[in-house]
Amino acid sequence: MVKKTTIKEEEVKEEFDDFARKVSKMESLKDELEAMDTTGFEKEVRVIRAKMKNVDSTSEVERDIDKLKEKIEKRGEKTPIIKPQKISKPDVKPSPDVNVVVDSKYNDFVQGIKNELSKKLESKEKAVDTKLRTNLEKQKEIFEKKYLDLNNEFHNKYKQKVKTELEEDVKKRFSQMLNQKLEEEKKKIRDMLVAEHSKQLDFEKKKLIEKFKGTENKMYNLMATKYEELKRQSEEKVQEMLAKKLRIERERLDEILTEKHSKQLSEDERNLREKIRAEYLEKMKSLQNEKNKVKNMESRMYSIMESKVKKREAKLRERLEKNYNEKIKEIMAEKHSRQIKEEKKKLRENFRLEYANKVKGLEAQKNKIKSMENKLKNMEEKMYNVLAVKYNEIKKKSEEKVKERENKLKVEFEKSYNEKLKKELDAKDKMLENKKKELERHIRQNTKEIFG
Repeated sequence: MVKKTTIKEEEVKEEFDDFARKVSKMESLKDELEAMDTTGFEKEVRVIRAKMKNVDSTSEVERDIDKLKEKIEKRGEKTPIIKPQKISKPDVKPSPDVNVVVDSKYNDFVQGIKNELSKKLESKEKAVDTKLRTNLEKQKEIFEKKYLDLNNEFHNKYKQKVKTELEEDVKKRFSQMLNQKLEEEKKKIRDMLVAEHSKQLDFEKKKLIEKFKGTENKMYNLMATKYEELKRQSEEKVQEMLAKKLRIERERLDEILTEKHSKQLSEDERNLREKIRAEYLEKMKSLQNEKNKVKNMESRMYSIMESKVKKREAKLRERLEKNYNEKIKEIMAEKHSRQIKEEKKKLRENFRLEYANKVKGLEAQKNKIKSMENKLKNMEEKMYNVLAVKYNEIKKKSEEKVKERENKLKVEFEKSYNEKLKKELDAKDKMLENKKKELERHIRQNTKEIFG
């Protein structure tokens, strides 16, 4: 803008310089015309003087004077040569009336030049004023457009940033809440299934114990029956063997009795009794060994049954744990899906409400910005009026010398414009910074209120 203004002022300066040159040229032509002997050419002189009132017809006046010179020279050639005679200058003082007429004519000429210059200057000032106003309006529109574009860009970026941060925060909170809910549900399901599993294990254990007790009773009864049978068989065998031995011994004793003497009978009988007693003890010892064998067999059978029961209990535990894990997975998947849907629905609703509140806040900020823009426009109009007043003050001094006025106008205009531009830019920068801080403070406050 400063560059354009400088170029236009240079154009005005050139025009004024050209105008001054034309005026100076016109003055020299006027002096030249006054110095010529125009006797007999009054009509041409009147025409030339009329043209001299317009400074733009300098070249045309110059051509007319050249033609007039040629006519005067031609007239001099036709006039017979007369020896120059010394003419004494009459010692005559100019009449006051002549001086008045001459001064009046000269003043009229000067006044005409001044009027012409004033008209030209006024015309140029109006043109410059119009151009400056037009340029100021254009620059104002461009500046306002750029300001609005920057403001919209800033709002869009800020809105996008707020939206992104909100979405990330919502996603983070949603993930945390979801994980917390899932952990709580997992714990509840785990505790529930552990309780159910414990009950099931207790129930199965009771069943196995009852079944084992039944089997154990059956085995014990079977072993007892077998033991009694073996005991009975052993006793029968012992009794049978003893009866057989007794029978054999009796038969042998009968033979001995028949063969030996009666004295020896008592001794042999005593020996026989001792021998029978020893054999009885031996048989009882053998019977005890048989009992021990039966007990060992019973213990081995009990161990085998206990091992089978433990294996079956382990298989049952493994099967229950497998069913327990599968059931956990099914329940977790079902509750996880349902919980996720509910949490998503809640979070979507919360996010919609938060976003609506943020939009309302941004709209309020937008209204504040518009109000500040209106204030800025009013301030710009006031500044423009001040500038116009200064310009009018400068315009009142236009009767001074052209060059001095031009330099003064240039310096004051550039200084005023630069100050105005600097003030406007500083004011807008400050306003944007304050607005940015206000928006950030407002967003932080709303975020604290929303998220606690």
